[in-house]
Amino acid sequence: MRLTYGALMQAILSRKSVRRYRDECVDASLRQALLEVDGLRRLNIAQCRVEYIESPESLDHVFTGIIGSYGKIRGARAALCLITPSHEKKAGQMEAGYLGEQYVLRAAALGLGTCWVGGTFDYKKLMGHCSIGPDEKVAALIALGWPAEDKDKLRNMLHSMVRHKEMPAIASKNLLGGPQWLTTAIHAAGRAPSAINLQPWFFSGTPERVELKASRNGAFTSIDLGIAMLHFEAVILAYGHSGKWEFDKGIPTISVQPTEAPQAQRINFVDM
Repeated sequence: MRLTYGALMQAILSRKSVRRYRDECVDASLRQALLEVDGLRRLNIAQCRVEYIESPESLDHVFTGIIGSYGKIRGARAALCLITPSHEKKAGQMEAGYLGEQYVLRAAALGLGTCWVGGTFDYKKLMGHCSIGPDEKVAALIALGWPAEDKDKLRNMLHSMVRHKEMPAIASKNLLGGPQWLTTAIHAAGRAPSAINLQPWFFSGTPERVELKASRNGAFTSIDLGIAMLHFEAVILAYGHSGKWEFDKGIPTISVQPTEAPQAQRINFVDM
């Protein structure tokens, strides 16, 4: 499934983390569309492969513990397993976040629900569903399936308390005062999922050369950065500009070359 960048922007807006799923498999046609490799972008800083796993029953035995403040994942019969080399810690995590979020946005466009899962899964039980080499590790899982109506009042109450950071907390004044395509990209990055919604990133630099740095260090910060990078870049490309993340002394940097006649804005993230 090759989404236009405009469709990716729409998926960024519609995506929500889902923790309750219907007891149904993903249709073969949808699975094929989700897993299509054509159109996927990579940072190319580490190897990352994706295994699709599915069970005739729910994978509740794999998903353990509490996910942030929202509760345990229940009912999902499918998941994406993001596998990276054992020696590639931060680079592997960032590659997994950047690549995995493309599957998440595809799933949202297909009407499927997803949820990023970091350390709260049973590794031994997961091994019964996928193959991990001796020099590989699981960077993260993505729960996948049809969203179920959630009747968990506590979960709904906690979810309503979640707030995204204000834009000055994730980007410099210089960038926030830039052109519309740039502020839209920053707002899209502000909607990126992150571990317990910490949003551990900060954008700085100039409109022509944007840098992204971690605002805190955590176990899943590099994954979170990769996800935010994908959101930011998708908007840049949706506007018809060119740009791709590179690494200047280890710092993610994207040099943007605006077109003379950028495409019209598709979604106003600022007011939504």
